[in-house]
Amino acid sequence: MYWLLFSLATFLSVALHGVESECIIPIWSQMSDANRLPHMTYYKNGKYQQVLPSSGTISIDEGGSIILTCSGCSARNYLKFAESESSATVTCRHSSLYYKGIRLDFNRDVKCKKLICNAVTTSGQCGGSGSQYQIGYDVYNEADMLTDVVSCYDHSSWIPLYASHVIHGRNLEGSRQIPRPEFKKEKLDNGKLVSDVFQQRNQTEIFKHLTGTDKYITRSNYLEKGHLAPQGDFVYPTSQVSSYFYINVVPQWKSINNGNWKSVEYDVRQFANRSLNDVLVYTGSYDVLNLDRKPIHLVQDRYLPVPKYIWKIVYATLAPGKYGAIVLIVLNNPYANQAEPLCRSICGPYGWNKADRSSFSKGHVHCCDYREFRLKVPFVPQLEVTEVLSGPNPKTLI
Repeated sequence: MYWLLFSLATFLSVALHGVESECIIPIWSQMSDANRLPHMTYYKNGKYQQVLPSSGTISIDEGGSIILTCSGCSARNYLKFAESESSATVTCRHSSLYYKGIRLDFNRDVKCKKLICNAVTTSGQCGGSGSQYQIGYDVYNEADMLTDVVSCYDHSSWIPLYASHVIHGRNLEGSRQIPRPEFKKEKLDNGKLVSDVFQQRNQTEIFKHLTGTDKYITRSNYLEKGHLAPQGDFVYPTSQVSSYFYINVVPQWKSINNGNWKSVEYDVRQFANRSLNDVLVYTGSYDVLNLDRKPIHLVQDRYLPVPKYIWKIVYATLAPGKYGAIVLIVLNNPYANQAEPLCRSICGPYGWNKADRSSFSKGHVHCCDYREFRLKVPFVPQLEVTEVLSGPNPKTLI
């Protein structure tokens, strides 16, 4: 009899309140207000960390809590449901979020009153000649910053040496890309001049001045703002926006950016999606492209060089004490007629090869062992590497 009464009580509780084990937050229902979606964090080990979704949703156990925060630009940004609060803790009860005893409608209430803004802070030196900048968002202040991209920017040449970011591969499933925002000029020596040179008509004039011909810049192929840390590697809309800074881009040919480099970025995300751990990625530039025996700089014949190579280090923890890395390198020259590898290419044997990756017009790709690559490019970060990282494609002999 007691068992029957207990079962009936449980049934009525579920019928009245639904399954009480968790709250489901549908992140992507907020896409129309992507820049008003609060940061979702928890506090652990003395710092704020992002709550990451699975298949586009966040699950919070019954009785569990998360911290919602709105970052402002010049003034404080407030949560829609919390009056004059920019940060608040919400709790899961009966499959719904509650704040101070008030039930929240996620789609209606969980928004920031103003657009969320990025923060850029300086964090020391890097790469020998570079200054390190963190791009992300303040939770309360700079000490509690959520960092999306770390840029190692060289003020002497007006170009990033490299940028680093983490791919939460398993959490990318179900994510969507927001419309492209405007690029931001913060921390540049001359932001207006740098942004101007990416206009096609200006590129035509620059190349004619440097090479004596206007044949290189065409309607279909010109230099684009090539992301180092790409938008597609980030889960949240706010983090995707963090990739749109000039200190995260290098001049890259359109046919290569949309060709083999795009394919490389896709393979890295595929690898991250299958990995059991987060994947750390460093992406950078090396050397200066020469055309008609002229080094190509886009500003005053000395600043903002067009890189000859654009590289990507993929680094992952494979097991306790085992760390793998691979370096994927594209020749940023669609007019090349021969390969100029920095090392003996190992793409095929390690599963990073693909059809058309030997095409010069789309960007010739080769792969290096990290330890050999670092001998050629000494400013790259020093990593503990025990083996070469195998990729997502079938292995070949070449």
